[in-house]
Amino acid sequence: MTLLFTGPYNYVDFTVYWFWSLVVHVPLHVIEMEFTWLQMAPKTMEPIAKRIFKGVILLEVAGVFAAYGLFHKMNSSRDFRGTMNEHFPSILEVFYKSSELSGIYGIREADQQAWSAKQQ
Repeated sequence: MTLLFTGPYNYVDFTVYWFWSLVVHVPLHVIEMEFTWLQMAPKTMEPIAKRIFKGVILLEVAGVFAAYGLFHKMNSSRDFRGTMNEHFPSILEVFYKSSELSGIYGIREADQQAWSAKQQ
């Protein structure tokens, strides 16, 4: 018995299809649909570039939310500003400068007075 199989498959693919059709008692064309992963098309760089671009945008948005959260926490809590002064004084300096640029003066001086009174 000679089996002619036309299409983009080789003999091994057909053997796999034929074997599975015997094992599970399913017609060959149904098995062929389940083995479509064997026929992967070559991928271009475009989907990869889109995924990288989406990842960069996601990181940017996460960074904006994190910066806003940090600013809000520093703006509302003197204790947190004290912690930032101990661990990250440069970030606290940026907070003070941005507050002064926006017209809010005296936060730095009030913090210094409160911290010096707390130490005594």
